[in-house]
Amino acid sequence: MKFSNISRSKILLLLLSYNILTNNNIIASSSSNSSLKNNNFFTKIPRLSPTGDRLFLHNPETLISGASIFDDFETFFYNQTLDHFNYRPESYSTFEQRYLVNSKFWNNNNKLGPIFAYLGAEEPIDQDIPTIGFLTDNAPSFKALIVFIEHRYYGKSIPFGSREEAVLSNASTLGYFNSAQALTDYANILLHIKSTYQAPNSPIIVIGGSYGGMLASWFRLKYPHIALGALASSAPILYFDDITPQNGYYSIVTKDFREASENCYETILKSWSQIDKVAALPNGLSILTNKFKTCSPLKNSSELKDYFGTIYATAAQYNSPPKYPVNIICEAIDHNHHNDDDILDKIFSGLSAYDPNKTCYVNPPKIPTETDQGWKWQTCSEMVIPIGIENDTMFEAYPFKVEDFIKDCKDSYGVPPRPHWVTSYYGGHDIKLILNRFGSNIIFSNGLRDPYSSGGVLENISDSILAIKTTNGSHCLDILGRKSSDPDWLLFNKIPRLGLTRDRLFLHNPETLPEVSISKDLETFFYNQTLDHFNYREESYTIFQQRYLVNSKYWGGPNAPIFAYLGAEASIDYDINDIGFINENAPHFKALITCNGISQIFEQRYLVNSKYWGGPNAPIFAYLGAEASIDYDINDIGFINENAPHFKALIKTYKAQYSPIIVIGASYGGMLASWFRLKYPHIAHAALASSAPILYFDDITPQNAYFDIVSKDFREVSESCYQTIVKSWSEIDKVAAMVDGLSILSKKFNTCRVLESTSKLKNYLGGVYTSAAQYNSPPTYPVNMVCGGIDSNSNSNATILDKIFSGLKAYFSNTNTTCYVNKPTNLTETDEGWSWQTCSEMVFPIGIGNNTMFESQPFDLQDYINDCKDYYGISPRPHWATTYYGGHGLGEHIRQHFGHQNNQRVSLFGYSSIRNK
Repeated sequence: MKFSNISRSKILLLLLSYNILTNNNIIASSSSNSSLKNNNFFTKIPRLSPTGDRLFLHNPETLISGASIFDDFETFFYNQTLDHFNYRPESYSTFEQRYLVNSKFWNNNNKLGPIFAYLGAEEPIDQDIPTIGFLTDNAPSFKALIVFIEHRYYGKSIPFGSREEAVLSNASTLGYFNSAQALTDYANILLHIKSTYQAPNSPIIVIGGSYGGMLASWFRLKYPHIALGALASSAPILYFDDITPQNGYYSIVTKDFREASENCYETILKSWSQIDKVAALPNGLSILTNKFKTCSPLKNSSELKDYFGTIYATAAQYNSPPKYPVNIICEAIDHNHHNDDDILDKIFSGLSAYDPNKTCYVNPPKIPTETDQGWKWQTCSEMVIPIGIENDTMFEAYPFKVEDFIKDCKDSYGVPPRPHWVTSYYGGHDIKLILNRFGSNIIFSNGLRDPYSSGGVLENISDSILAIKTTNGSHCLDILGRKSSDPDWLLFNKIPRLGLTRDRLFLHNPETLPEVSISKDLETFFYNQTLDHFNYREESYTIFQQRYLVNSKYWGGPNAPIFAYLGAEASIDYDINDIGFINENAPHFKALITCNGISQIFEQRYLVNSKYWGGPNAPIFAYLGAEASIDYDINDIGFINENAPHFKALIKTYKAQYSPIIVIGASYGGMLASWFRLKYPHIAHAALASSAPILYFDDITPQNAYFDIVSKDFREVSESCYQTIVKSWSEIDKVAAMVDGLSILSKKFNTCRVLESTSKLKNYLGGVYTSAAQYNSPPTYPVNMVCGGIDSNSNSNATILDKIFSGLKAYFSNTNTTCYVNKPTNLTETDEGWSWQTCSEMVFPIGIGNNTMFESQPFDLQDYINDCKDYYGISPRPHWATTYYGGHGLGEHIRQHFGHQNNQRVSLFGYSSIRNK
């Protein structure tokens, strides 16, 4: 790829017909972090903020954009949902989330004006607007709308009404404080803005720095149907698990100081033992207290060491022009010649030069800020960045011990962190291989003097996932506002230009599956699954046993593919014998003739052996959804997210780190399979989604479409049958209006109990017709059976309803049915589960128009909401599926966002053949 020198004022890569530019990254650690209970600096994770503590911004110049920048912004508050991933009554609580909009440069005359959205991180958004100049510097060139969105639990975006309730409390209120919830907040607000500004086709570029840069890149990966591209400045997305060496951060801090001055480096290296030596003297702590002008007497030497560790890390992380704090410290150390043998005197010179306006140091009285409190929770829940110190730095060795970290966090909050959550949910391992398969339109910018760059993406992944490195750059320097003193290397960077040009009742006499019984080849396992992946409340850590089955009969070992069938809204037992696709293809899959795949089947939460507890009420069913299911069936989210750790555990067990996983599902399970691939592309290589109606949400598909096809299926089989059914509904009403009409209908249709209304009969017949059409498969073809029964009743005295009953009997002819319509039945687990799912997130707006063989019955969303609320006590979320998974403009989004921009044809599995029926 060719690079061209372009000015920083044009640094925005606006993918599609625009061009995108970026610069460098910077990362920050700050002494403002409150320590954990062991009060040791090195157990803390340095702050991830674009600008760090204002303490360290020495006489910052006025930004070129001017001090009146706030005048161009209008403040709004969005009524945000507390918990996007659960359906407990309290999940529906709302809070006001702040966002600011600058429309000064906005020109949307062509309905394509871009939207630049800055994703707030771990501080009030007020602090970002005057310092993050990238958006305002570039908006005029692109006539863009500028949006700054505040992160939940910071600034004025506080759930529970007050900071004391939301932040100072325990995990029961902090549990909703995490990145996944924040990303969905941003999605809701951005969709709201597009609607408010009548900009449905405007491309959105999300921008963030540090933790916000991580959010920007993750937002692009999780919400590609909303964001066209992302600029992630100084985003250490690889500093999780063991992807980046623990020592990476402090190695770069050391390198920065050593490159500034070898003497300075050596002085700092020797100072730790010197501090201990003085502290061991009689009155040693008093000596140190006086020498370093501490604000209160030192209680131990570690208090002093921690303070200096923070100073050095912060100086390196924010070592930006014009002051260059590392140089300031080292110059003061090197130029102290009062007593060349007094190492600590030199160290104090460096401290006082770094922060010359202070009257005392180390331990001033301080009230923890909201950022201190918030970041402490975030690092004690999901942002577990394993930063340790080894023997080859200028610091004392202090390795990161996850067991100690977990204990400290649990002591503080009562719940343990989830150190592997980030890589399970967002990915990170083998990132080049994974993102090259599906990702696009992300720029990772890093300054190589930034200690956090050690956990950043430093190499291009593809032609549209780029890494921009600046040798002298510090943390987030590239997205800060322009200054007159900016050096040439910052103003002119080499930036690439991108051109982005149902029931088994209806299975009549199923044929015996070929060859041996599949069941005997399957081994059953139970995985200890987390109840709530998206919350950190104490009950969220409850576990249940989720069943999965493995067939390793054809398994060829590491590198052979894994076929994973995702169970849906029924017990997996039914699927084992019916879903033959994976078992038929495992031994014969073309590209793996000598090393075949492992067939794996997962069961959705709440079904049969994967239950928590019983009873149809919202607090219990609240954890059942697609994302809960997709995990493997993560809520959908619960299901989806459950399978992420599931798969990772399975891969580890079978030593199959490089085995491609193909997820397969049918109907609702097919939706889960496609969504799993979209949300977990770092786990699933491909998906086969059979009969997956992922577009039957909102107004994407006409409400009438389902019943149109049912009617078409019947009409194509027999016009006479179709017309008989059309006339039957009014005939039922006519008979019912007679004296004893319901009794007449009960006898005519041999109902199991006397009818109390016509709706029972009509609903039952409607269910038969729709099921017949939906499952109209060989060899019996139920639609043909129904119409054959209707048309074959040639009795000259036969009424329309006699013919209808003949069709009904024919449909059930291969069953032991002796009565119809209202037989006493107990609700099955599938009935209960699907009722909940359709009353929470699977809101299919299926209605009936005037041009079908059914009576007209349009879908009324408000009535639907009222019915669900009456039954469960909570309202459905009808737009959740399209907000979280997408759906509107799907084809365009797939082409734009998931690679393969050159229109190359890609096989589903990366291999060339598979059964095609």
